[in-house]
Amino acid sequence: MTTKTSSDAAQDVLGRLLGPDRAGRFELLVARGPDSEPDSEPGGEPGGEPGGEFRGEFLIEDAGGRVRVTGSRVPDLLAGVRWYVSHEAHGHLSRHGDRLPELFPAPASTVHRRTRLTHRFAHNHTVSGYSASYWDWPEWEREIDFLAWSGTTHVLVLTGQEIVYRDLLVELGFSDEAARGWLSMPGHMPWQWMGNLHSYAGGQPTELLGKRAVLGRRILDRMRELEITPVLPGFAGFVPQELVDGRDDLSAVPQGKWLGFDRPSWIDPTSPGFRDIAGAWYRLQDERFGPSTAYSMDVLHEGGIADGMDVSAAAANLQGALLDAHPDATWVVQAWGANPTDELLAGVDLSRLLVLDINADDTPRWRSREAFRGAPWAFGTISTWGGRQYVFGKLPELCRLPGLRDTGRLCGTVQAAESLESNPVVDDLLADAIWHDAEIDLDDWIAGYVRRRYGTDAEPAIRAWHAFVRTAYGQHIGDDIDGTNAGPDSLFVARPALDLERAIEWRPRIVPYDVDAFEAGWRELVEAAPRAGGSEPYRHDLVDTTVQVLSNRSRWLLARIREASDAGDAAAVDRLAAWFLRMIGQCDAILGTRAEFLLGTWLAQAAATAGREGVDDITTLVTTWGDTAPTDELHDYAARHAAGLMAGFYAKRWTRFFDALREHRETTDWFEREREWARELADAPTEPQGDTVAVAEAIAASLPPSEPPPVTVTLTAEHRAEGTTITAAVANRGNVDVRLDRARLIRPAAPPLLNLGGVLGPGETRELRWELPHTRTGTVEVAVYVDPSSLTTHVRRARMSLPT
Repeated sequence: MTTKTSSDAAQDVLGRLLGPDRAGRFELLVARGPDSEPDSEPGGEPGGEPGGEFRGEFLIEDAGGRVRVTGSRVPDLLAGVRWYVSHEAHGHLSRHGDRLPELFPAPASTVHRRTRLTHRFAHNHTVSGYSASYWDWPEWEREIDFLAWSGTTHVLVLTGQEIVYRDLLVELGFSDEAARGWLSMPGHMPWQWMGNLHSYAGGQPTELLGKRAVLGRRILDRMRELEITPVLPGFAGFVPQELVDGRDDLSAVPQGKWLGFDRPSWIDPTSPGFRDIAGAWYRLQDERFGPSTAYSMDVLHEGGIADGMDVSAAAANLQGALLDAHPDATWVVQAWGANPTDELLAGVDLSRLLVLDINADDTPRWRSREAFRGAPWAFGTISTWGGRQYVFGKLPELCRLPGLRDTGRLCGTVQAAESLESNPVVDDLLADAIWHDAEIDLDDWIAGYVRRRYGTDAEPAIRAWHAFVRTAYGQHIGDDIDGTNAGPDSLFVARPALDLERAIEWRPRIVPYDVDAFEAGWRELVEAAPRAGGSEPYRHDLVDTTVQVLSNRSRWLLARIREASDAGDAAAVDRLAAWFLRMIGQCDAILGTRAEFLLGTWLAQAAATAGREGVDDITTLVTTWGDTAPTDELHDYAARHAAGLMAGFYAKRWTRFFDALREHRETTDWFEREREWARELADAPTEPQGDTVAVAEAIAASLPPSEPPPVTVTLTAEHRAEGTTITAAVANRGNVDVRLDRARLIRPAAPPLLNLGGVLGPGETRELRWELPHTRTGTVEVAVYVDPSSLTTHVRRARMSLPT
């Protein structure tokens, strides 16, 4: 570090996030190295290549009583401030609630951190639908500040970019009305960028299109001030079929349907006229928004059709058109499904490609794809899917990120959550992991997280989070019991049936962690209220975990309702159904204590931006997803636990189902009824009601103790010359049958879950064995998953120390 320059933009971020007095405690310096220019892209030798140079760094030191932070560029500089506030001053910022100490003391010693992970991406395409679809500048300003604070260097920006399509189509001969009609409303527009649909809700009105373009330019200007590279949509070739039909120099590959929606046509990039149209796209985009050095294009996404196309040649032309317009640009592509295909990788200049392995903490495609054959790539996590507020995250895999080896040209990270409302612990750990050079001890880290987030070291809060990181947040690669990567659906948000396992196809059928241990942790969190209750982040977490406990109970209770119905016990069905509906009401009540969990808050944003059309866009997105019966395949995908939605939609749906069950009637016309109820959601409350802690305490008092299966696990180890045998004796100590599901040797690392199956009768014992090579010392830990019949999981863990 040699050249020192201050950054007014970074100082402004601190003023907005910390307040003027706290911000004044910092002296900020930017000291650029040769590889730390703000627009540096991963061409050539990426920062993350093993043995490569560290290219991002910050320094924290005492400056005569003030805190001097020096960074190699603005994102690194602000990451240094965040590190000081988090780990030296024990404060915390998040999207939903901050907790800052009154004093920022001078650092006791100098802190110097470096990283090879210089490309830190944020925002899945779907964030622009499930979270930011109707944000205005105040929401965007806070989000940009938070991303900068977290050290983010690249953000996917879709807001307002659809006007480029309008401009292009008009230039190519379409009327303004026809061009706008091909676009989709903001809540559904992200899927048009990925080639999944078009024309949703009949297009965008002129005023809305212009308003979003102005906001989009403002977003980009602020990001550029902070040296955050905006990732803009490139021209992938998705167009109306009418454009192709009217030109002899274009051909298109029909793309069929995506979950009931008509896909846009895809111009064959090898068509003679493709480069001209792509050139016009980039020219018009530059005129509106200015150039960038990173452009996103995802082709053949989720069932896209090549139909004999030379994919390598097509990819070469896609990249070639981009580089014609922006010679320094990088093509950013998601690793999702089979993408990017080997044919695509073979056709491009890999030094100008960057692959986002968006859920590498669960399905590490970089391992099976030979680290993308030498392309630079980023390690990603998807901690939230479709806007659901469930507690979920694979924190152990994020802890291992700094110690990964043989990763090819790993040069960054990507937070690829589909929405931004939940699981802030994942954001915090990912932002920390960037600056570590060895695996993180999760137990130590989580204790520090609780202290800075809640402002207390109270034992109940610490015990609560240790329980959470061993259950919902403690999942590993390979832990997905039925091969799905996500938190389990609440059955409250599912289209009613007695035999439900999940709300949608792509989610786990059962809860893949010990629900008893999670609930015990939640009760500890409730108990921590006298010490932590003044913290806004604590109250956010208390809502999240309370709803998760109720959701887990919904599975157990629905199984009891099914048993009573099968037995013809109408009185029991009525009593249990009333309890089920009461729990939905309890969810609505605690969600209603926090503004971020109000459906009405989101709908008010949509109404202010786009009127009734905007409200319809969102109420459809969170219920039926599509507005016609043929697109019903995605119903409840974006279902979220939100105040107003719980009482105004899910409770109505389950009430109708229980009424029909009582009268021995079938209910089949769900789509039509759901559309009616969705329209009524426009009146959802917009102001919080009640005290979070008081409501959580009342819910805790109302829930009877759970009755876990009486199963024990006992471990033994036998050392031999060729290795060690670990034996787990699983015993049923109760007087009823217990169903076995799977088992896993957690420590030391062993192959994935063992499929067990079958029933363990009263008094019976079953032995499980793992053969390990040369395991002489250390800790052995086994987890056995039992009783999946209630669509929840009880996990029995056993641990022992191996003798020397």
